[in-house]
Amino acid sequence: MITSLIGISQAHKYEKLFQTPIRSKLIRYHGGHGHHHGHDHDHDHPHDHSKLKYDPDNPQHLQAYIKYQKRMQQHPNKNLENKHGDLLELLKIVSSPEEAVVASKLPFIPTDLPELCKNLNMDAKELGPMLDSMADRGIVFDLRMGEEKVNKYCLAPIAIGIFEFLYMRTNRITGVDFKRLSPVMDSYLRKSPEIAKMFFEGETAIGRAMVREETISPEHGTYFFDYEKATMAIKNAKIMSIASCACRSMQTDLGNACNAPLRTCMTFGNAADYMIRHGIAEKADKYEMLDILEESKSHGLVQIGDNTKNTSFICNCCGVNENNNRDEGCCCEFLNSVKFYKAKNAIHTSNFIADVNPKTCIGCRVCERRCPLGAIYMEEVEPENKVEEKESQRTNLLGAKSKKKRKKRKKRIAKIDPNLCYGCGVCVTYCNHGALKMIPKKERVWTPENSFDYHIARCIERGNLGDLLNKYPHKFSYRALGRIVNTITSLPPVKAFLGIKGVKSKLLSMAAKAGRN
Repeated sequence: MITSLIGISQAHKYEKLFQTPIRSKLIRYHGGHGHHHGHDHDHDHPHDHSKLKYDPDNPQHLQAYIKYQKRMQQHPNKNLENKHGDLLELLKIVSSPEEAVVASKLPFIPTDLPELCKNLNMDAKELGPMLDSMADRGIVFDLRMGEEKVNKYCLAPIAIGIFEFLYMRTNRITGVDFKRLSPVMDSYLRKSPEIAKMFFEGETAIGRAMVREETISPEHGTYFFDYEKATMAIKNAKIMSIASCACRSMQTDLGNACNAPLRTCMTFGNAADYMIRHGIAEKADKYEMLDILEESKSHGLVQIGDNTKNTSFICNCCGVNENNNRDEGCCCEFLNSVKFYKAKNAIHTSNFIADVNPKTCIGCRVCERRCPLGAIYMEEVEPENKVEEKESQRTNLLGAKSKKKRKKRKKRIAKIDPNLCYGCGVCVTYCNHGALKMIPKKERVWTPENSFDYHIARCIERGNLGDLLNKYPHKFSYRALGRIVNTITSLPPVKAFLGIKGVKSKLLSMAAKAGRN
C-alpha cells in the first residue's frame, strides 16, 4: 500500500507556489545508494543497518526520539500517538538515535541534498549515506525529480511509508527486529480506532477502488476512462516494479495471514524507481504485471490504486478470508479500516456500482460471501405472480387430474447497499447466473489530477497546510509560517470557504498554474 506521496513528480511546485527559499544550486547525483560517489548502489552489498540501537539509560537518546515523534505528528498524514505509546516504540525500533535527530529536522516536501546539508548544518559525505540508509527502510523517500533527475528527500510517515517499505521486501532488511516490530506495528495500525479515523479523515481519500474492466459493458465504455483501468496503468508505465503485500507480510509474522498470493503490490513511475534502487521491489515487465493482475483477480482480491489520475501504485487487497467469512475481515488495512472503524473515506469508490437483476438472481449467496465490504445482503421478496396452479397427482371421478392453486413462496434475492458498495466489480465476476452487472453512478467521483493536487486538497480539508509548509521545524521562520497558515485556514469562515467544491477546484487550478510558471 504506497501512497502518491512517493509519486510527487510535481512536488517542487510547492516551493514556487509558496515562495519557500532555496539557497543553493541543484546538483545532479547519479545512482541510488551511494549515488553521491557517482555510481549505482550494488544491492549485494547493502547498507549496514545493524547499529539501530536505542539505549534506554541514555536521556539524549530518548529526547531524540521524542523530537522525531513530534515531527511525525506534524506530518500531513497526522501520524499521532495512540494510548499505548506505539508510535514512539516504532521509531525506536526502525531508526538509530542519530537518525532520529536528523529525521526530526527533515521537510515533508522533497528537497535536494545541498539544501538539506545547508539547513541541517551537515556535510554531504555524512548526510548523504545516512539518508540513503534511511531510504532503505522507508524512513525517508528518495525521489529522482525533474529533467535532471536530481535526488530529493523528504520525511516519510508510518503509513503510508515506513510500514509498506519495510514489509514489502522479499528479503527482510538487516538491523530491524521484526519480532518486536510486527506486534507494535499491528497495534498501531489495526487496534487503534482513533488512529484509523484520524488517518483517513477528510473528503479526499488516500486510495480509490478500481473496477474490474471485464465487468463494464460496451454501452458504458464512454463513461470509463483510462485512468480508471488497471491494465492501462500497466501498459502506459515506463518503469514498474512488483513487491510483497505489506499487510499480508506483517500478518504472516503474526500467524494470521490468509492464503492469497503475497507478491502482488504494483508500483509505477517514480515510486517504482525509488523502490527498485533501494531493493524494496523487483523490476517487472508489462507481461508479468498483467499475469499478476489476473492471478490476483482469480483470488477475489480488490484492486485499489492511489487517488490520482497518474497512478503510482495498485494494491491487490484481500477483504474476505479463506473461510469466506467477510465479518472477520482479512489482512488489508485499507478494507479493515472501512469495515470495522467506519472510515469510509479511506478509499474512494469507483464511478460504478453493482446492480442486481431480480429475475435471474437465485439467491445463492455467493456474491454476498465474496463482497469484501459486506455491501450485499439477501432479502426475501414477493414473486411476480403470487399464485401458481399445480396439477395434483390424484384423479377425480371422471379420471381427470385436478388442479390446485397455491401461494408462491417468497423469493430470496441479492440487494446492494449503495452506501457500502465501492464499485470494485468482484461480485459480478463471481456470479454464474448473469444476475449482477456494473452500472455508472449518477455522479462521478472527483479524482485529483496528480499528487500535487491530492496533497493540497487533503491539507486544506484537514487544516494542516501549515504543517506541510513548515519545512525545517528547528528554524523559527518556518515554524512561524506553519503556525500562521494553520491558524488562518482553521478559522471557521476560511475553512467553510475553502470547503466549497468550486473554490477548492479553483485553488488547485491556480496552484498548478503557479507551479508551471
